[in-house]
Amino acid sequence: MTNSYSVVIIGGGPAGSSCAIALTKKGIQNILVIEAGDYAKFVIGESIPPNSKKLLKSLGVFKEFSKENHLPCYGVCSYWGDDKRGYNDTVLSPYGHGWHLDRRKFNQFLAIQAQRSGVVVKTNANFKKSVQSSNGDFTITYTQNNKEYQVTATFVVDASGSRSVFTKQQGSIPIEGESLICLGRRFKIDDDAKISSLTRIEAVENGWWYGAKLPNKEMLIAFYTDQETVKKTKMHQVDYWMQEMNKTISIKKGIAEAMTLDKTIKGFPARSFCLDSVTGKNWLAIGDAAATYDPITSRGIYKSLRDGDYAADCIVGILNNTKFSLTEYEEYIAHNYQCYLRERRHYYRSEQRWKGSSFWNKFQELQIEKQEFLAQ
Repeated sequence: MTNSYSVVIIGGGPAGSSCAIALTKKGIQNILVIEAGDYAKFVIGESIPPNSKKLLKSLGVFKEFSKENHLPCYGVCSYWGDDKRGYNDTVLSPYGHGWHLDRRKFNQFLAIQAQRSGVVVKTNANFKKSVQSSNGDFTITYTQNNKEYQVTATFVVDASGSRSVFTKQQGSIPIEGESLICLGRRFKIDDDAKISSLTRIEAVENGWWYGAKLPNKEMLIAFYTDQETVKKTKMHQVDYWMQEMNKTISIKKGIAEAMTLDKTIKGFPARSFCLDSVTGKNWLAIGDAAATYDPITSRGIYKSLRDGDYAADCIVGILNNTKFSLTEYEEYIAHNYQCYLRERRHYYRSEQRWKGSSFWNKFQELQIEKQEFLAQ
């Protein structure tokens, strides 16, 4: 049986779900989200800034989000550029504090809100292929529970994350930047009052550390570096990871008494790229499917929510034949990526303590090259 939808969204993370919710608020119905997972697997945590409140209100989900008990984040405490502690707090933000997210719970929350808006969400469903007809409609093939299904769509949104599964089949190519490897581990803390509610960031010779509270008295500690440094330092092994973490100034605080939740070090790719084309006839890519940012900029989830909301305006314009917005959307993604590159370059160039470090030399020297290449 073939079912027809106005919009099929491939990927049910923050970008895909926010786009689906925004589309329903703008009057578009008959939307399908195809999500490869089931929202049960642990996802690397991240904080969202205070202005996320504005986006969540725009989507009409902030009231329900407030009931989810994500931990408040009052800013960032950092050791970056020198050995003096620095702060970037939210005390003056008109939106109040940000949040440390339980990512699995947050992703599931948005999917549920999409369903309540009338969106059909298929979990454990894997996109396989698409065929576009002469009139521009797509036939999408996906599998679920070892069965194959086909649906038609007037418009397709790729929100599949950095895999960009749909857009790559359309011929889009990622323009790669310098990417990172995240090596993370979770801990259980008996007294979370001893752990700061600030995000903690600390630069070291071979990369930088990240620490943040999670709900249920848990804490995430992560180390970011490049693949070559991982091989050289063996930081993917528990003993080496712990040894280096214990050398930090702020990251190690409160961990000595904590119970380890992960016996091994969890590795996650943290790519940095932008697709050479994020749109085509009756399709576009959003969130990490279109472009991924270095986590030092703390823009990942906020960017995904914003992309979903902005893309919805473009899609509504196309479906209603009121305006052609794909060019505007291309410019929107390209402009934001250029701003991100400048911001990332500023952060890495502000750390000059380790002149002989291959990690810092790479991330300080290559920022300009990538930016100039994309600007041509």
